Amino acid sequence: MRIPVPCLNARVSAERLTLAAFVCLLIVAAGLRFYDLPGNSVWLDEAVAAINSRGSLSEVVLNTRCCNSSPILYPLALWAVQKVESTPFSIRVLPAAASVLTVAVMLFLLPRLGVARGAAFLAALLATLSVEAIRHAQDAREYSIDALLAVLMTAGLLWYLRDGRRGLLCVSLFLAPLLQYGLVLFGVAVMGAAVVLPPPPPARLGGGGREFDSQLDRAAHRPGPARNVLHGGVRHKLRGHSAPSVAGRGLRLGWLSIGVLLSGKVRCALALRVFD
Repeated sequence: MRIPVPCLNARVSAERLTLAAFVCLLIVAAGLRFYDLPGNSVWLDEAVAAINSRGSLSEVVLNTRCCNSSPILYPLALWAVQKVESTPFSIRVLPAAASVLTVAVMLFLLPRLGVARGAAFLAALLATLSVEAIRHAQDAREYSIDALLAVLMTAGLLWYLRDGRRGLLCVSLFLAPLLQYGLVLFGVAVMGAAVVLPPPPPARLGGGGREFDSQLDRAAHRPGPARNVLHGGVRHKLRGHSAPSVAGRGLRLGWLSIGVLLSGKVRCALALRVFD
């Protein structure tokens, strides 16, 4: 089917407008997070995190056991940054960059994994303008990086459920307990969702469900010895192994996204209650 030229031009214009809106929102997010980043005074918690990440590598590991509130990953990153420069800007640049990258993942990665562009833009807009997100982005602690990893875990889960790819999901689940203890609970929820909603089975005989059924029909009506092999009961059982419908999988992914977001909301509320 040939697409008319006016429809094609309108589609290209819509794609360009969407890309421009995404880039503008990303620039706004970066401006809000890096604006006057070194100007604010260093808080007590920031100073404690920076001091516990100084010295030799063995001292940082020892401080992680008794003094730091987070596992080893963020203190090591802060230790590496302070080896280059130890200023208010340098100790805050990692959380600020992670917060901007979180918005970028929402805008450019989630739509490729089946999330509607409008939903991804709304989520990125809320994250961009969130006062708490901006405050944590200018805080020399690990909370902005936690948010980034939570979004990557969600993206990895969606990627696994859609295409069966496990790379991003496995890497994010591996990093979760090394970055923040609260992410372990979120990781358990993600693994539970991956078990309850497995990915679609691989395509058989060179195609998906419809192609598989059509090949079964051709084999069943082919003259010769194989004509009566695939009778109705066998064909019905084999069709049970074909790929599920797109509508049913989309509905389940929609409920899964809602559940993941709600679990993250509950986790954030519990974390705020504990630390405040």
